[in-house]
Amino acid sequence: MQKTLEQKGVTYEDWLLYEGLRLKNLEYVAAAIKRGADVNSARDWLSDQPPLFMAVSIDKQDPEIVRLLLQKGAKMATLWTPKLDLDRPDISPMQRFMASAAAKEENRDYFPLYHAALHSRSADVVNVLLVRHV
Repeated sequence: MQKTLEQKGVTYEDWLLYEGLRLKNLEYVAAAIKRGADVNSARDWLSDQPPLFMAVSIDKQDPEIVRLLLQKGAKMATLWTPKLDLDRPDISPMQRFMASAAAKEENRDYFPLYHAALHSRSADVVNVLLVRHV
């Protein structure tokens, strides 16, 4: 598996970090950070999201994971603009068309707190960010 990840330019630590975020598994996230995953420079190989943005996304909300990322130095002031790699061979022409149309509408800059407030269904996640921000 590690060889496959390396071929895609993904470290095992980053893979473990994002698997932990997707699965809402605090132990995976903590282990990835302990092994050296950078809570600011890591990027999801699918969405290009930094860890804190992934943690506050719509269906991936866990206040304890958000708190851990912040404790480990995740920056609240990180600005993220969604990027699309529409030249990937695994994207169909229809997906490419839909994604490019959506990108024209929604390609704007986000800060983690704004992103969480806009997309979050968890007041606890927004509260963790607010407490950290103040």
